[in-house]
Amino acid sequence: MISKDSAFARQLKVTTAYHLPHMSEVAPKYLDMIGDIIPKEPTEPGDCPVMYFSLTGSVVSSSKELDAQYWVDNMQNPVKFPRGVSALLKHNKAAPGTSRSTAVQWGSFLEIGPHAALQGPLRQIIDASNKKFAKVAPYASMLMRNKDAIDTSLNAAGVTKHCAGTVAVVYETAPSGVEDSTVDALWEK
Repeated sequence: MISKDSAFARQLKVTTAYHLPHMSEVAPKYLDMIGDIIPKEPTEPGDCPVMYFSLTGSVVSSSKELDAQYWVDNMQNPVKFPRGVSALLKHNKAAPGTSRSTAVQWGSFLEIGPHAALQGPLRQIIDASNKKFAKVAPYASMLMRNKDAIDTSLNAAGVTKHCAGTVAVVYETAPSGVEDSTVDALWEK
């Protein structure tokens, strides 16, 4: 569905709309429920997964940036999913044994969330890119609406294990301890 201003829009199957300023009413309680989050730092330099902020599309440079306030901000603000995925697709890593960097060739995409809500938008962004490896990389979701979670999780594990290359994990979830983690993205124009 396309809105009158040519932006992608569709009716979501959710009871609560996240990523909107009206969530500010519950933000203080949410922050209180989360408590003190102390993200774990990698034990070895360079042994850190690559993560892009869903709110800005920029890379997370330190796990300390993923504090409780980040999750509150995430709940109240529009997601920049296309910007984050585009940055992920352009991500470079150091080539082994050299100081040169090379583009990461994503071998598969794994969504962690309550349903495969991001598959369509993810494929649209990948199709618009010139990343041939990403275009053929399979997609899997840990959970699918109306399907057994054990089956979908095992399928996702099989898809990502079977694929050669690096796995890109696409997710939007609340930190542990918060009951309702149903989150849907708002797409930028």
